[in-house]
Amino acid sequence: MDEIDHMFEDTYSKRLANKEDAAHSIFLDKRLVGLVDRSAAMCSALASQLNDAEEFECREFILGDLEILDVVLKFRPAILIIDPLEFGPPNKSNWAEVVGEIKRASPDTKLLGYTLRVDGETLRVAIEADLHGCVGRNSDLLQLKIAIAAILSGGMYFDPGFVPLLSRILGTRKAGADGLSERERQVVSRVAKGQNAKEIGSALSISAKTVETYKARAQTKLGLRSRAELVDYALSQGLWS
Repeated sequence: MDEIDHMFEDTYSKRLANKEDAAHSIFLDKRLVGLVDRSAAMCSALASQLNDAEEFECREFILGDLEILDVVLKFRPAILIIDPLEFGPPNKSNWAEVVGEIKRASPDTKLLGYTLRVDGETLRVAIEADLHGCVGRNSDLLQLKIAIAAILSGGMYFDPGFVPLLSRILGTRKAGADGLSERERQVVSRVAKGQNAKEIGSALSISAKTVETYKARAQTKLGLRSRAELVDYALSQGLWS
């Protein structure tokens, strides 16, 4: 009986280990979404609500216990959710510095704004800081989930509450008057959505080097120097939808 019991325990242990390995591999396959805020209660409640999704795992980080750069360096989340006004006006230089450090530490980490203020200043800060989206805290939780899904898929997403503000900030330009070729417009659109040269090349069946050439030509024609300006242009021309 002892030998049989031992065999049973050994088999059970192996099965349990296999289950744990499988669970661990699923965890590793999930894309981490980091939620950063100064309020532990808000972080905990929101992370709990977001973790019912299968596409990602949300983990909360409390500012003060950890600095943003510590979170990025240690966990390298696919998305970092943060209030852009925590480091925005009146400390815009500090915000630019923080964003620069995040990009250097983890170039693939995308920033998603989550803020109480849905206004022009917040939107301007979000665009200037190269955020891939921004959602109001008073919006339905579904808006935040949509934004996360869009960014994980290589796109961008702004809360509908920001839409009426876009034309005021970006102004309007006459479509077709920019002198861009169709391919250049396609590249600009995809760059504005957050796709890199390799992803764009794959989608358009051209090389990454050719993508960079089209991008450079478009920027020269439009007089644009940064990705933030490309986002501005794409939004004003309806190329982002």
